[in-house]
Amino acid sequence: MNWLRIIVLSCAAIVGSYGVVFGQVQFDGSNDYADIGNDSTFNFTSSDFTFSFWVYYNSVSNNDVLISRGVFQSRGYCIQVMDEVNDTFVRDGTEVRIYIDGVEESSYDAQESLANPGSSSDSLIFAQYTGGGLNPGCIMDDVRVYDRALEDGEISAL
Repeated sequence: MNWLRIIVLSCAAIVGSYGVVFGQVQFDGSNDYADIGNDSTFNFTSSDFTFSFWVYYNSVSNNDVLISRGVFQSRGYCIQVMDEVNDTFVRDGTEVRIYIDGVEESSYDAQESLANPGSSSDSLIFAQYTGGGLNPGCIMDDVRVYDRALEDGEISAL
């Protein structure tokens, strides 16, 4: 499986006191986040994509954001707090599927902004919404980004 490997140590910035510990990235839920930069690789526009990651939450609020690129519903996308463990988020055309530990938990029709978020000059950010705030307290590991929609069998093998 080819994937767009994100090496967190080489991201644009890890902000906060927690940083990288044993290959995992820890965020305090207050002001820590990872800025991966604004590489056009993450301008999925109308193409399919998959985000997969392991996450453990220390503290979260209702609308905390794990991954964001641009402003939701205008020039980007965001993935809000899901479940502790291995989470996978797939956009396949206009359908969004959410998997927990390799098993599909839900699916829904994407809002237009997610179905076609357009080009964004904003950074890809972990553990914060674009522009600040909504930071979850969590530990993330094994973050994978694919420029296609993974199939069920591929997701269960992660």
